[in-house]
Amino acid sequence: MDVRTGHIHYTQRWWEILGYDWEPPDNDRGWPDRLHPDDKARAQENTNRLFDGQTVSSMVELRMRCKDGSYKWVMTHGMVVERNEQKQPLRIVGTVSDITERKQAELALRDNERRYRALFESSNMHTTIFDLDGTILMMNEASARSHGALPEELIGKTLQELDPVRAGLHLQRFREVALTGKPLLAEEPFPVRDGIRWFSTQLQPIVLEDGKKVAIQAVAFDITERRQMENALRQSEERWKFALEGSGDSVW
Repeated sequence: MDVRTGHIHYTQRWWEILGYDWEPPDNDRGWPDRLHPDDKARAQENTNRLFDGQTVSSMVELRMRCKDGSYKWVMTHGMVVERNEQKQPLRIVGTVSDITERKQAELALRDNERRYRALFESSNMHTTIFDLDGTILMMNEASARSHGALPEELIGKTLQELDPVRAGLHLQRFREVALTGKPLLAEEPFPVRDGIRWFSTQLQPIVLEDGKKVAIQAVAFDITERRQMENALRQSEERWKFALEGSGDSVW
């Protein structure tokens, strides 16, 4: 770009990215006319920083309108290659790369994360994500409520703090799930605000946002009432059996 005349020279590849052949459309100024409206302010801000000498180069991700009217994501990289004695830019060169597929993948991932977080936070199941050392990374409101707290008050606490008696067993299961990559279902007691409650808990490995670290997601359902009924039924059966054995009567 010649800053003095405002003339911008585009290569054939520039137009091909936007779906054109070598010949550009008539009266088309190129990128100034093709910027997505939501990206214009950001593009101008980067250009101003480049012109003012605040940076030696500028790199920004923008959307450009293609021949068919759709928009492509591109990475633009601009650099001032000539200035006058007053340090004002005279000539700028730049490159453009098509990053549409990468941006679509990033947007899809963020959308999935938003949906997962909404489901995570609204679920009535007690859901907690731990690292392999038993530190709470995430906890939904249902799980925090059972401890009489808010999620943010419990994030960062450890299993040792929540359940010091059985923390070692929990961590052993975490390591097993991480090693095998398979979910594990267990019924076990866990201390909460109201005392000891029984939970049916499924542990499963998940990969964190960095794509490397493995964490454990625990989804628990309170089965205390069911366990109490099972115990009452078992005790009743034992008393009935004891009574029959003591009576000497036959049963048919």
